[in-house]
Parts: sequence; C-alpha cells; structure tokens
Amino acid sequence: MGETLKLSISTFDTLAAAQDLQAAGIGERQATAIVSAMREATGEHLATKADLEHLATRADLYKLAIGIVLANVGLTAGVMRLLL
Repeated sequence: MGETLKLSISTFDTLAAAQDLQAAGIGERQATAIVSAMREATGEHLATKADLEHLATRADLYKLAIGIVLANVGLTAGVMRLLL
C-alpha cells in the first residue's frame, strides 16, 4: 500500500515519421503507408484512462506493457523487411 504508479504517455508524430522516411529515400506513397500501418498497429494497443481504471493488479499492467513491446517489435521487424 502507499505505492504510487507513474504512467507516461507518448505520442507518435505521423507527419514527422513520414518526412523522415522520405528523407531516407522512401517514396511518399510508401512512407505514408508505413506510417499508417504503424499508427494502426500501435493504436490498437494503447490503453485509455478507462482501461487503466479497470485493471485489477500491477501484474495486469506488466502484461499490457509486454504486449505493447511485443507488438512494437513485430511492427519494427515488418517495417525493416519492407526497407531491406
């Protein structure tokens, strides 16, 4: 008891990401598609305040965090396959 849980919120700047991909030599249509796929994939795994209020234990938060990390690893691997 008395334990404080700190959460951080991160944002994903889709315009900056698309511009970075274009600067690296990716075409505009491909950059837009990659960024769109990343936004959709990560958006499904973001917890809302209401989701967090319903979590019963700290273990639930760890499971959620691990799921997000794994989803991002998979997404990154997919993007890397497209680029290589």
